[in-house]
Amino acid sequence: IEIIDKVLAIVATIRKLKSEKQVSLKTNIKKLTIHTENQVVTKQLESQLELISGITKSQSVVFDQSELELSVVSDENGKLFVKVKI
Repeated sequence: IEIIDKVLAIVATIRKLKSEKQVSLKTNIKKLTIHTENQVVTKQLESQLELISGITKSQSVVFDQSELELSVVSDENGKLFVKVKI
């Protein structure tokens, strides 16, 4: 899969999660954690970090290669934290 497809998948997942939680799409994300399958995918996505953080309105983006069952969004004192599985 092309890297842009992965970026679009991240954006689509975040839009869906925000909609499900009835949160405005314009709401900033305090921390976005992107769970990837391997280091190669992580490196590819890191090259698109500015694009990902801009589109998703994320103040912080981190990558994690641990297993994540399901993408989730949590609201902690008005701050959004999102975990996305790619």
